Amino acid sequence: MHGELAEMHTADPRFAAILEKRAAGLADFVRYAIKANAARWRNRP
Repeated sequence: MHGELAEMHTADPRFAAILEKRAAGLADFVRYAIKANAARWRNRP
């Protein structure tokens, strides 16, 4: 579920615009951070 939410940060231009207003590249950063966290939890023992 988090992986799909992460994709929304860059796939939906309206959602990305909110983050990009704060800082250039923030939408991509947030997407990457969510995906990395989901992978970390998926791979834990």
